[in-house]
Amino acid sequence: MKQLLLYLLPPPPSFWLSSLNRSGKMYFDLNVPIPSLAQAAGQAMSKKAKGKQPVAAATAAFTASQIGAMEARVDLLVHLGYTVIAFNQLAHKRVDPRSHVNTAESLVSQLRKRPGIVYLKRLSIILDEDSEKGFGLTNANAAMFTSYDLIGLVPLTQATFALACLTHSMPSPLTAHIISLPLTLPRLSFYLKHTLIRTAIKNGAVFEISYVGALGGENDPVLTNAGGAENGAAAKRNWWAATRELTRVTKGKSLIVGGGVVADADLRAPTDVGNLITLLGLAQDVAHASLTKVPKSLVLRAQTRNTYRAVFSEPTVVVLEGTEAPVPPTIAALPTSEPQVSQAADTGDSTPGDATPASSASAPQTLQKKRPREGEPEAGAPPATAGPEDSQKKKRKKNKGGQQIPREPHDSAVLCDSWSADPVTDLPLSYPHFSTGSAIVLTEENEYKNKLARIIGGSEIQAFKARIEPITMSVESQSASIVTNPAGDENLDATVKIPSGLYVGVGVGTKDAGLKPQATYNGGCKDATEIRLRIANGGAGQSGLIGAWADAFIQYSVKTLGQKPFKVGWYLGDTTESLGLLAAGSVDIAVTYNDAAERQAVVSRAASRREYGFRDHFLLVGPKSNPAGLDKDNDDILMMFNKIVSSGNVDVASPPDLTKRPAVRFLSRFDKSATNIKESELFITIGQVPWALVYSKWYHQYPRFPLQALEAASLLSEYTLTDRGTWLSSPPSITGKLEIFKAGLDLDPADPLLNPAHVLLGSKADRKNVMNAKSFMDWVVRSDGGQKVIREFMKYDEVLYSEAPSV
Repeated sequence: MKQLLLYLLPPPPSFWLSSLNRSGKMYFDLNVPIPSLAQAAGQAMSKKAKGKQPVAAATAAFTASQIGAMEARVDLLVHLGYTVIAFNQLAHKRVDPRSHVNTAESLVSQLRKRPGIVYLKRLSIILDEDSEKGFGLTNANAAMFTSYDLIGLVPLTQATFALACLTHSMPSPLTAHIISLPLTLPRLSFYLKHTLIRTAIKNGAVFEISYVGALGGENDPVLTNAGGAENGAAAKRNWWAATRELTRVTKGKSLIVGGGVVADADLRAPTDVGNLITLLGLAQDVAHASLTKVPKSLVLRAQTRNTYRAVFSEPTVVVLEGTEAPVPPTIAALPTSEPQVSQAADTGDSTPGDATPASSASAPQTLQKKRPREGEPEAGAPPATAGPEDSQKKKRKKNKGGQQIPREPHDSAVLCDSWSADPVTDLPLSYPHFSTGSAIVLTEENEYKNKLARIIGGSEIQAFKARIEPITMSVESQSASIVTNPAGDENLDATVKIPSGLYVGVGVGTKDAGLKPQATYNGGCKDATEIRLRIANGGAGQSGLIGAWADAFIQYSVKTLGQKPFKVGWYLGDTTESLGLLAAGSVDIAVTYNDAAERQAVVSRAASRREYGFRDHFLLVGPKSNPAGLDKDNDDILMMFNKIVSSGNVDVASPPDLTKRPAVRFLSRFDKSATNIKESELFITIGQVPWALVYSKWYHQYPRFPLQALEAASLLSEYTLTDRGTWLSSPPSITGKLEIFKAGLDLDPADPLLNPAHVLLGSKADRKNVMNAKSFMDWVVRSDGGQKVIREFMKYDEVLYSEAPSV
């Protein structure tokens, strides 16, 4: 077996773990402490500064003796059987970008490379009461954390423990996947609440047990000085009591075991550690998984911090059975570079939201499902040639280099295990943005109609020869294709044009190439080349309003102000994401829908100006069968939400006959968007918090953008809160299955369903774009400028938005 030298700087593709050490077990130690920077630089710590995080130097300088000691420790770990080692750097209270230095990266770069051994870099932040006001894990500092493979949190208070479980375990570029508790303290300063633990596990976090405490060994000095650990015989007793409680609350799920060992004499072999952990009451297989399977899944999941909206999945073969689609008639070459924004959006003739969905063929109602057998090759690579008489076993033996060998006749399969999915419906929690090199294979509709994934237009998707059967409408642009001839047979067609839309059984891999506009507009000026205004928004961009504003403003600037032609870029993001981009200076303008967050942006000087842009309106929509019994004429919005809660709880306790009516379910975008904040406000007003209750299985968390969320609610017959712009931008094939039960109106400014949109000018706008950004702020509130576009902007013969009230 060819040995692979895997050195994660930067991290390799997601398949590297599956290629490592296939001949034996793969054991992980994700907690190998490294010397602190103060020790490495030889800095002396004064008595006054004792117990505080030392100020970092400009660079990390480890002495020769320290490097030698770490080399010896790594040699010992390898001798004991560990193959994946994470060097853990501790930070106390907060991470300050002005002084923080990645000592783990400096250490890894100086260590000798060992064949078959993987080095990872981990940062653990110790959170005490001073950290409750913020500890640096913010979007503004996101670039500083990208060099770490893993991020962990060590909460010491009830508030920081809740933050770690509820907020920082959510998928994002700053997700902290490891929660390490101070198990050696005489008593935990917080309760291990079941709701917090279950939420963290559901979000993909794991709880770490450091076995050094079971031995009474020495803990990392930074951890002990911060009050996060103790040494000695008493600490050993504390560890056994606290760890047994942790295993009881977690029920043995999502546990990993690391060393945390400072002295080499305390290191133990993984099999010995597994036997030790069984004394906590865990089964032998669970103890073994805490050193192998669980940390492996964690490392793979941690790579989602570098992908679009934290989506990650290994390409998985999903093959067909019994399909008879015709052979495509044309041949097209696969481009070698990532496609740019569609030409239609670039010329200003249309916007991404203008694409009319095209109907697609219906699929059979049932499909036998099988999981891929162990040892089968991965999808996405060209197959080795083999005769039809060869057996499947022989084909697998020839698959030496990870090449994909398609099997015929095709079987069916399901979503790959690493896809982040809703625990109730198995719907993916977020959709991928494809780029060149991603792999995808499609199947027909299965009997559940709920394993869905989306193809985003503007991508080339490489796969092996397969038949495709779309099951629903196209929403995005028509630019995705699938390769059907990886072997290069001239008698077979190379690519098939497939519409964007929802498909069943998709495994994908994604890459994030940096912040790019979702679309660019030039106002019809063909000679425009530079983007001189960047606007962030979600729903209004998807409906096409941002594009209409952009084209009109460019024409105004060129004809009236005499400027040279330029482009406007639209950057897709909900309210929270758009404000984050504005604060970071990644965009010049943000169009958002949250009054409190907008005012805070102005107070914090992230925005220098705020104007009322237009009025959108929230809509409560649901299936026409109306299983919750909402009364459009007599119920107000709070009564309707109350009926949804009560009916949903009843259907969870006693499921209805689905042949007569669907179960009552509510689809929440659950992404801190303005829509999610509004629905949460309505639930809280009636005294309900379904997102915090494990038995509220009727509450479907589906963090997508507005168009995709409405489409999913239509497919699944669920109630949801959307906005008028999204409703009117969706095709009749989606809205025709739903009914509007309550809508916001302009008459009452206090209407809870009124959705005002404001335009904010960023304080960190690009210097080259500042003049255009200020001119846009003046133009957007003018009756003959931006407000005229609002009055005339229509979809399906209806005006989507209302003018700002001051106009």
